[in-house]
Amino acid sequence: MSSKSKGFANNNNNQAKDAQQALKLIHQGKLKEAEFIYRKLIQEGVRDEIIFSNLAAICGTQGKKQEMVELLKKALSIKPNYPEALSNLGSALKQQGDLEGAIASYR
Repeated sequence: MSSKSKGFANNNNNQAKDAQQALKLIHQGKLKEAEFIYRKLIQEGVRDEIIFSNLAAICGTQGKKQEMVELLKKALSIKPNYPEALSNLGSALKQQGDLEGAIASYR
C-alpha cells in the first residue's frame, strides 16, 4: 500500500493527518479502522489515487472483489498511469475471470 497522499480538498491538513493515521493502522493490521478513515475521507471529497487504491486493497482482503475493482478504477480516473492500481486491477479482474480486462490493464 502506498503512502504519498496529496489530493485533499482545500489542502486540508486534518485530512492529510487522517490519511497518515490510516496508513499507520494498516501497518498495525487494523484494517477496519483504516477502512473507516478512508471512507470518511472519500465522503469528505478527497480525490487521491492512493486513498482509493489503499481502500481497494483493504476491500480485497475482505473478499469484496467488485468494490475493489470499482475503487481501483476510481484511482485510475485520478491518475491513469498509476502502476500499483493498474497491477492490482489486472490481478482483480483475472481473479474474476475477466482475462481481456486484466490484459488491458497491464498494457
